[in-house]
Amino acid sequence: MHTVTEVLPSERELIKYVLEVSVHSWNVHYYEETLKEKPKDPELPHDMKGKWNRLEPVVVTKIALQFLPNGDKLYHNLIMEGVKLHRQQYHHRMWKNPSPKVPEDSRKLGSVDAICSMLEPLEHRKYLGGVRTWEKIKESIAAESAPHQIPWMEYVYSEMRKIKQPNLKEITSFSKIPKEGISPEMRDAIIDREYEALRELERTHGYNFYQNSERYIIDILK
Repeated sequence: MHTVTEVLPSERELIKYVLEVSVHSWNVHYYEETLKEKPKDPELPHDMKGKWNRLEPVVVTKIALQFLPNGDKLYHNLIMEGVKLHRQQYHHRMWKNPSPKVPEDSRKLGSVDAICSMLEPLEHRKYLGGVRTWEKIKESIAAESAPHQIPWMEYVYSEMRKIKQPNLKEITSFSKIPKEGISPEMRDAIIDREYEALRELERTHGYNFYQNSERYIIDILK
């Protein structure tokens, strides 16, 4: 159980964050699968499994603080602590590593992840500066990417532009995670991980999602 001195998000902020993480994961896999890429990342679904994944209690309870009123400013340091913890995941380490020995699939996944993060209309990405257009993303590649990342970003950008961009705003509950665009197995894994993460938060922090009467939470759980 948490102590009264801790700053923690409520069930409302947490479930919103879990949904947004799921949307991002689905989006990354959508582009990866459409590009016929098969990442060998041992921590899939993307961002949702493995040590320091975005739904791990120590991570989620920090990053979700930005959904509180003025939270992105009031709790900026705590939010960035959570982001820093998450960036210890395998795909982030591979993306940052300039070694030529880094697998090609890791370079492509890192590029898809970075571009999706800039495209997505997700509130928990405020620390990245908000949503960008394709044109703004193209302009930012040389300025914001490390030298070893630039050719991969340019290549993946050109390929992603050929793909129909999904309307992520339509995903307003767990059940609305699209069945089209990714394999049934990956979609099932995303859905399973959502519920697993909420159960873990109930166990570690005493939250109540499944017997909660708040309409907002009930609607997302549908």
